[in-house]
Amino acid sequence: MSLAELQENPQIQTYLDKANECACLLGCIEHGARHAKVCADTGRALMAKLGYGGIDMELSAIAGFLHDIGWLVNKDHHRMVSAHLAHQFMSMKEGQPENVATVMSAIGNHGGLHPQPVGTVSAAVILSDFADIHQSRLRKENPVDFDDKDKLHAATQSSSLVVDQRQRTITLELDVDESRFPVNAYFQAFLPRVGAMRTAASTLNSSFRLVVNKSRLL
Repeated sequence: MSLAELQENPQIQTYLDKANECACLLGCIEHGARHAKVCADTGRALMAKLGYGGIDMELSAIAGFLHDIGWLVNKDHHRMVSAHLAHQFMSMKEGQPENVATVMSAIGNHGGLHPQPVGTVSAAVILSDFADIHQSRLRKENPVDFDDKDKLHAATQSSSLVVDQRQRTITLELDVDESRFPVNAYFQAFLPRVGAMRTAASTLNSSFRLVVNKSRLL
C-alpha cells in the first residue's frame, strides 16, 4: 500500500473530512486533508534530506497522512483510533506486517502531552506534525477564547522545517506577527513542544534548532 493509493481512496478522504469537521465543532485547529498532506510531504522530505531510504520515506509519509484521521471518532483517543484505521487501510493490499506495525506505532505515539518517538518513522511524524503551525489552521474567531495553541497558530505567518544533512541539524523556522504575540511570550508557549522535537531530532541522529523571525532561540 503506497501513499498515492491511500490519497486516492474515497473512504479515507471522507474520514479525513469528518475528522476535520469534528475538530472544528470542538473549537480545535484544523486536522483535515490539508494537515494530512502537509505532514506526509514534510515527513517524506525530512527523511530524504537526512539520507534515509525509500521505505522509510514512504512509511513516514503514510504515517503522517493518517496520524490524525481518528479525530472522526474522538479527540482524546484519536491516536489509538488512527493507528487502528491505518492497520485497516494498509491491510487492504496485504501490506507487510513489519511496515504496518511501524506505521501503527508511529501514529500511536505522536501526540499527547509528552510524545516519545519509538523509531525513525515515529520521529518524522512528530517533527512534521509540530512543524505545521500556521494562521490558516485556526478555527476560533474570538481571541478571548484562545488557548496557548490557538495563540501560537494565530501569530504564525509561515513555518518551514529546514534540514542540513551535513551538519545533521533540523531547524524549525517561524515568521511570527509580534503584534499578536511577542516573541518572548511566543517562545514560552512553544516550550512544551521543544522537548519532543529535540528527542525526535536526536532519534534521527540530528540536533533541533528553533529560529523565530530570523533569530535563533535554540
